[in-house]
Amino acid sequence: MSLETGADIQCMTADGWTPLLLAAENGHGSVVELLLAKDNLDADSNGRLYNRHTPLSRAATNGHEGIVKLLLAREDVNPDSMDNFRRTPLFHAARKGHSTVAELILATGRVGVGSLDEFGQAPLSIASENGHEAVVRLLLATNVINPDSQSSYGRTPLWWAARNGNDAVVAVLLATTGVAPDSKDKYGQTPLSIAAENGHRKVVKLLLAEDAVDPNSRDKYGWTPLSRAVANRKKVVMRLLPERGAIDPDFKDSYGSIWLDAAVMRRRERVCSSSFFRAVLPPIRTAKNNTFSGAQASVDKLPKRILLKSIPKGVKDARFRSSDHDWDGKYEQVIGTSTRNIVFGSRFVLTDDHIEDILALGSPICKKIVHFIFIYEDVSYDARNNAQSLTNEAVVRLGKSCPNLKKVQLQATSHVTDDGLLGLFQNCPNLTSVELTGTSRGRGDNLSGRALDELREHPEWVPKLKKLILGEGEHNKLFMKVMRALTKERPGLTVTLLQRYEVKKWGDWELEEIKIEYKKGRVAR
Repeated sequence: MSLETGADIQCMTADGWTPLLLAAENGHGSVVELLLAKDNLDADSNGRLYNRHTPLSRAATNGHEGIVKLLLAREDVNPDSMDNFRRTPLFHAARKGHSTVAELILATGRVGVGSLDEFGQAPLSIASENGHEAVVRLLLATNVINPDSQSSYGRTPLWWAARNGNDAVVAVLLATTGVAPDSKDKYGQTPLSIAAENGHRKVVKLLLAEDAVDPNSRDKYGWTPLSRAVANRKKVVMRLLPERGAIDPDFKDSYGSIWLDAAVMRRRERVCSSSFFRAVLPPIRTAKNNTFSGAQASVDKLPKRILLKSIPKGVKDARFRSSDHDWDGKYEQVIGTSTRNIVFGSRFVLTDDHIEDILALGSPICKKIVHFIFIYEDVSYDARNNAQSLTNEAVVRLGKSCPNLKKVQLQATSHVTDDGLLGLFQNCPNLTSVELTGTSRGRGDNLSGRALDELREHPEWVPKLKKLILGEGEHNKLFMKVMRALTKERPGLTVTLLQRYEVKKWGDWELEEIKIEYKKGRVAR
C-alpha cells in the first residue's frame, strides 16, 4: 500500500479488517504512526469486524504498549469503547494480564473501572480468574470498584480466583475490605467449596484461616467442601479440612447419600484407607462412640476382596438398556479394560451415581473410554428414560477421569449447563462431537454462552471438535451472539440447535425434532 499515491486507508479485508486494525493487532507501531498522521483516518473504527473490536481493543489484548500510548493520545479514540460482548480495552488487558497497558488506560480517567460484560464479569473478576496479581492490585488501588461484584452466576472475584487455585490473588482479595470470604454462587458453592473440589491446597489453607468461613457450608445439592474433596479424590485437601472441624461422618447430600458409606461402596481405596480414617475421624469416632451404619467394624478389618478387586476385562461396547435391570451387580462385569464405548438405552434413567460407579472402576478403565452416549428416545406412557437429575459436577468429573473421550452425547438433561460443557472442553482434548440437549419439556437452566465464549478464547482446546449439538433456542440472544462468533472463528465446527417435541400418534407419544445448523456464523444451507 502506498500512502503517497492516495491509497484508501479505510479499505477493508473480506473479514472487515482495516489497515489500522491489522497494524494494531500485530504490533506494527511504525505503521500505526504513519496511518494516524493522515487527516481522514477514523482511529476508533472497528471496520466491519463481527466482534466490534477497535484498534485500541486489539492493541490492549495483545499487550502492545507503544501502540496503546499512540492511540490514547488522540481525542477521537474512546478508551472505554465496548465490543460485541460489552468488553472494554481495560477488560481485555486485564484478561491477558497486561498490567502496564491497564495502567495506561486507567490513567486517562475516562473509563468505567467496574463495568460489566454481558456475562456480568468486571475487569477485576476476569483478572482474578486468570491469576493476574499485578492487575488485581492495580484495579483495587483505584478504590472505585466493588471488590465483591458478582457475575451472572453469582460468582465473585474471590470465587474465580479460588476455583483456579490462584493463591496469590486470593490472599490479596482476602485482605481487601468489602470482600465476603464465604459468599455463595448460584449453586450454593463457596470459594472454599470450589477450591476443595479442585484440590487447591494453598487456597484452602488461606480460606480456612478466615473466621467468617464455614468449613461445613452446604451447597444447593447438600454437599460440603469435604464431601466434594472426597468425591474428587483430593487427598491433600481432605487432610486439611478436619483441622477446622470440617468433618461430619453422618453427612447426607440432598439425595440422602452418606459420603463415607458412598466412598467405601465405590471402592475409593486410597480415600478410604485406614490412615485416612484415623486422620479425620478420631476423636469424633471410636469403637464405643459410633452411630453411623457399619461403623462398628474397623476399616482395617474390611474384607480385602471389596477393596482390592481385580480389574475386569469387560466388553468393547458396553450397552445398558434398562437402569432397573441391567446395572446393579452387572456393570462391573461389562465395563472393563477392553471397553471403549458406553451406551445407555431407551429404558435408562441416568444419574450422577451411574457416572460415579464407572469412575470408581479406576483410571486403567476410564482412560480407555472414548464414547459416552446417553440416548433419549422413549416418551411413551410408561417411559423411564431421562438424565434430568444429572449435574454439572458429575459431567466435570467424567471429563477429568476420562480424558480420551472423543464423543459425548447427553440427551434429556435439565441441569447440565456451561460448567459441565467447560469441564469437557478443558479436560478432553480429543473431542470431536458433543451433544447436550434437553427433553421435550425444555431444559431447566439455559446455557448463557459462557462455555462457548471460553472455547472461543482458547483455540487450543478441543482442536478436533466438529459437531456441537445444543438444546438451546434462537430466543437466547446472548447465547446466539457467542455461538455465531465461535463458528466464525472455528470454520470447521458445526453447531446444531435442537428442540424436541412430544407428538401423540396412534394412541401414544413420539418424539419429533427440529434442528437448525450453524456454520461460519450463519445458518447452514
